[in-house]
Amino acid sequence: MSITVANGAVTSPTVSITAPSGGSTVTGSSVMISANAADDIGVSGVQFMLDGANLGAEVTAPPYAVTWNSTAATDGPLTITAVARDADGNTTTSTVVSVTVANTTPLPDVVVTELSYADGIFTSTVMNQGTAATPAGKVIGVGYSVNGNFRTWGNVSGPLAAGASVTIGTKGGPYVIPNGTHTIMADVDDVNRFVESNETNNQLSKLITVP
Repeated sequence: MSITVANGAVTSPTVSITAPSGGSTVTGSSVMISANAADDIGVSGVQFMLDGANLGAEVTAPPYAVTWNSTAATDGPLTITAVARDADGNTTTSTVVSVTVANTTPLPDVVVTELSYADGIFTSTVMNQGTAATPAGKVIGVGYSVNGNFRTWGNVSGPLAAGASVTIGTKGGPYVIPNGTHTIMADVDDVNRFVESNETNNQLSKLITVP
């Protein structure tokens, strides 16, 4: 708590955040931020602050509260303070309250990290780099293509936890690639069985030479 004393006065305001509580998670467009403030000659105003920056105008009459649109902030940790001011210009800053902003809906994001081919069989490694598991009851499928043409497929049963990886082989029957140099590609969730946070990063291509 910091105190600034003006005009030789001895008594400064008292102020404390009453909402939200420290360590809580806040979401949405109507987060209530409030404080209690008192002073022997009267509180002239309370200025709320987010990470040290003013949140709106100073509140000059009780109840000392503002409504905050947390969707305008970046998800993650954030600090809230209140600065009370009395009629003599003395100010006191409340104890810091730390909260976590969490407005983004957790979603999976599956990507192919490895791709190989041998003797008609395709094998891929799929990682869920999102913030939520893939849906239960939805398979994680991969379409395998050669030179831009779909040839076969593979899948495994979900869910796949966030941060986890799985190997997906060939279940749609082998496809023997002719001799020569070819581009093979794995396309995970190729038929869009579930929503991802990024729908543009599902493919991995690789140049191979079949002797």
